[in-house]
Amino acid sequence: MKMLWNPRKVGLWLLAVTGVRFFLLNHRFEGDTRALLSGSKAALGCLLEGRFAACPDVQHFPLFQYLPGIVLQSFGIGDRALLIVFTLASSIFFFGLLAMFISAFTQSKTPALGTIGVLVLLGSPLLWYAFSTFNEVTAGFLAVLLLYLILKGSSSIYIFVAFVAASITKEIAFPFLLLLSFLVLQFGGLSNTRVARVRTSILSGAIVAFILNSAFNWFRFGTVINLSNFQRKFMVPSIFQKLSSGFAIWFSPNGGLFFFWPCFVILFFGCLWVACVRGVKRPVNIGILVIALFLTVGFSSWYAPMGWVAWGPRLILPWIPALLFVIFLFFGEWVSHFSLKLTATQPRAIMTAVIVGVMTLPQLLVLFVPHVLDGFFKNDSFCPGTAYVDQPDYYYRCLNYRFWEKKPFLIFGVFDSLSKPIVLIHSLIYFIGILSLVFSIRNQISRLEDTELGK
Repeated sequence: MKMLWNPRKVGLWLLAVTGVRFFLLNHRFEGDTRALLSGSKAALGCLLEGRFAACPDVQHFPLFQYLPGIVLQSFGIGDRALLIVFTLASSIFFFGLLAMFISAFTQSKTPALGTIGVLVLLGSPLLWYAFSTFNEVTAGFLAVLLLYLILKGSSSIYIFVAFVAASITKEIAFPFLLLLSFLVLQFGGLSNTRVARVRTSILSGAIVAFILNSAFNWFRFGTVINLSNFQRKFMVPSIFQKLSSGFAIWFSPNGGLFFFWPCFVILFFGCLWVACVRGVKRPVNIGILVIALFLTVGFSSWYAPMGWVAWGPRLILPWIPALLFVIFLFFGEWVSHFSLKLTATQPRAIMTAVIVGVMTLPQLLVLFVPHVLDGFFKNDSFCPGTAYVDQPDYYYRCLNYRFWEKKPFLIFGVFDSLSKPIVLIHSLIYFIGILSLVFSIRNQISRLEDTELGK
C-alpha cells in the first residue's frame, strides 16, 4: 500500500525550516574570525603597498579563510557584513553536505544510505558549526565535494579545482585528501584511461596546493613554514599527555567523538570490526584506519587538540564527513543491513528513533544555550587562573581536568534548557524529524529487500 506521506520529505522540511530559523536568530560570530578579518585587512594593505613577504599582523589561519575577507574588504564591505557572509557560508555548506550524501547514494544499490547520511550528519557537532563563523563546515563540505566529483566521474578540471580548494582550507589537508581520493578511485566504475586522468588531476592539485600554502606562508612569515603553528611551546611535551589528548579526542565526556558524535563512532568501529572479522576490503580498512590514526596522533601532539574553546573535537570534525562518505561507499551493504535490524518492526523503529534522538538532542539544545559552552571554559576552583601554554604544568593540568574530571556539560548544562517552552517545542519538532527519517530508512530498505526477493 502506497503511503500518503513521504517521511523523508517531512523530516527534511521540518529540519530545514528549523535550520533557517537558527541562522536568522542564533548565529555565532567567533573571536577567531574577528582576528582573521583583522589579518585580512593587514594582508590587503601589504598587497596594495606591493609588499609580498613577511607581511606583519597576518595570523596563522589557512589561506582559504583569508580569500573572501581580502576580496570583499577590497570592495569596502564592513566587518559585520563579512561575519554574516561567513555564517551564511557555513549554513549553506552544511545543507550542501546533506544534499551530496542524498545525491551520491539515493541511486546506488543501497539507496537508504543517503537518508542515513543525513541522520548521522544532523546528529553531529557540525550542526553547531553550521551557524558559526568557524571554517569547519566549509572544509568538510569541500573534502566531500572532491570525493563526490571523483565518484560521479566529473571533469578532471573540476576535480583539480576541488582538490586545490579543499587543500587550502587546512595546511595539513593535502596528504589526507590524497589518500581519501585514491580510496574512492578504488571503488571502481571508471575506465583505466579515466582513472589515470583523475590521478593526474589529484596529484597536480596537491602540488599546486602545496605551492599556494607555502607562498602564503612566505607572504606572512617570510618563510614557507607556518612559524606561528610550529612554535615549540605548542608541541605537547610528554607521551603521557599525547595519550591523554588522543583518547580525549575520541572518548572524553567533554569533547570526545563517542559522546558528541555517537552515530558516527558506532558506524566507524562497526565497519572496521566487520572488515577485520571477515577479512574483506583490507586495503580500504587500512586506509581508513591510517587516516583516523594520523589525525588523532597529529592533533594529540598539539597543545589544543580540540581546538581551544570548542563544541566537540573541532579540529578533527572536517574530516569525519569524508570518512563517512568512504565508509558508505565500501561498507554500504553492512550499514544498510545493520539499519534494517534496528528498524525491522515499527516498535524497533520507534525505539531506534527515540535512542538516536536522545543521543543527538544536545546538538540542537546547545544552540539555545551557547553560554553553557562559554561557561564550561571559565576559571573555577581547580583552575582559578587563565591557563596559558607558556606555563605548561598548569596548562596541561587544567586541560586534563576539563577532558576527564569536570562535570560533563553535554548533559548537565545542555539538558537543563528543556525547561524553556521554546526549547521544548523545537525539541519535539526535532524528534518528529528524526522519527520521519528513521521510518524513511526503514521503508527504503524494506522496498529494496522486497525487490531482491522478487527477482
